[in-house]
This record gives sequence, structure tokens and C-alpha cells, in this order.
Amino acid sequence: MELREYWEIVWQRWWIVVGVVILAVLSNIAFTWQFSPPYQATIRLAVKPQLEPRTEQYYGYDEYYAYVASEFLVDDVIQIIESNAFMGDLAARLQGKLTGSSLGSIEAKKAHRVMTVNVTTSSRQDALLIAQAIGDVLSEKGSKYFDAISQQNPQVQVVDPPSVFQVGESRRSLDLALRAVLGLIAGIGIVFLLDYLSDTLRGAAQVERALGLPVLGEIPRESRRAREQSIEALRLTKRPA
Repeated sequence: MELREYWEIVWQRWWIVVGVVILAVLSNIAFTWQFSPPYQATIRLAVKPQLEPRTEQYYGYDEYYAYVASEFLVDDVIQIIESNAFMGDLAARLQGKLTGSSLGSIEAKKAHRVMTVNVTTSSRQDALLIAQAIGDVLSEKGSKYFDAISQQNPQVQVVDPPSVFQVGESRRSLDLALRAVLGLIAGIGIVFLLDYLSDTLRGAAQVERALGLPVLGEIPRESRRAREQSIEALRLTKRPA
């Protein structure tokens, strides 16, 4: 089968292909409108232990041990953020300020001495307020949590202020294009399936393949304009004189 015949198969049922593509695009738009992507606020914090003053003149590795202690303290701070006590202080600080009824999802991870806290909620304002409150609570009430795990009086400092973005916003156009391509492939597949199931012969090539005999003549298809002209001429001949 030549490429032109494949095109003719698709062209004969082009409306199926277009309909499937439109259906795929509309379903993606409807799903996007119904389930709005959440917002995520990100804040980066650093935990810095305080160096003890030296009482004698000798060389030490204060900076090195402070560096190592800071990495371990970040692990502890992540556990503190996930504790019920911290969540209670956070809720008390934000009481009456949030538009939602919960603190959303809070996730913390570290890269050496810098900790990244991600807050995911359905509201941009709430995500920003919760992220700011996390930094404020740790900065102001850090000793409340750190006294049990360190004697170096560590301090929490904001490395990067909170920034908010909508999760999956950049993928909307990509998802829409992907759905359209999948709809196009599905529509073409349906057209070829219907052609495979159909027992109608279209064109001289299909007749020759089915019968194994050459086609000696073919009556051309009458165009729509020629057909209308024939009907009009027939109507005029039947009109009474």
C-alpha cells in the first residue's frame, strides 16, 4: 500500500481524528480547571553553632568542629520541624491569619549545612505565611528546642527568604500538547481500525488487489457542483410548458 492510500484512508474519516483530538484537549482543560495545582513556598535556613571562647593560647580546630556540628544540627532541626511541639508553636503563631484550616504539607531536606523547607498548600498566601513563620519560630524560640541537643547555643539564620510558585504550572502547556498528540495518534488508529473492519472497496487499486484482475475502465466520481447542475437541468426538463 502506497503512502497516498494511507492518506486517503485518513482523509475519508478526518472528522474522527479531529474529534478525538478536540476531546483529548477539552478533557485536559476540564481536569486542569477542576483540580487547581497547589502552591509551594521554599525557604532556606542555616544552623550556626556558637564557638566557645578560648581560655588558653593554643591552636584548635574550632571551625572544623563547628562545621561538623552544624551538619548534625541540621539533621536534628529537620526532626524538630516534624515534631508535634513545633507544629503547635507554628499553629499558635499563625492563628487567625491563614485562609485554610491546616498547615498543609511541610517537608525539609538538607544539603550539608543549609536546610531547605518546602511548604505546600492550596493557597499562595498561606504557603508564604507558613514558610515565614517557620523561620521566625526557629530564630526566636530556637533555644527551646536546641537546649536538649546542643550546648553551643546554635542560631538559625535565613539564607534565602521564602519564594512561592505554583506546582506544575510550567507543565500545563506540555501536558496539553502531549494530550493533543496522543489524541491525534488515537484518532488515526481508530480510522485505520474502521478501514480494516470495512468490506467496502474504494478505488481501482483496492479492486485489483481484491480480485486479482486489472481494471479496464473507471467511472469518475461526479463533483457536487456537477451533480447540482444535473439536478437543476432535470428539474427544468420536467417543468410543464
